[in-house]
Amino acid sequence: IEFGYDIVRREKLVHALFGGTSTETIHHACYKIRLSDLDDSYACNFDVLDQEVICSDVSAVKPGPWSTELKSLGVSVTDVDGPIEVLIGADVAGKLYTEKRFLLSNGLVA
Repeated sequence: IEFGYDIVRREKLVHALFGGTSTETIHHACYKIRLSDLDDSYACNFDVLDQEVICSDVSAVKPGPWSTELKSLGVSVTDVDGPIEVLIGADVAGKLYTEKRFLLSNGLVA
């Protein structure tokens, strides 16, 4: 995996998986990365570990009738093509939330 960032440290972890199983010890490179919103008005730095596969494929957002609705609400969706490159957890997501929540007409939440 290549992030284009320098490795800040290496960690050895045993991953506890759903179903009660655990992995062998896995060696990870740790990077400090910066994520920002599209206009770079907000950003946060956090540590990430390299992991080629976290779970099965995480699909990009498929175009549909919600695309127009999101655009009219001023919501930009950027993960519409290509692979998902960074998957964040709840510990980081709270830093990135805008406190805006939109319930779309089809029941999806943005």
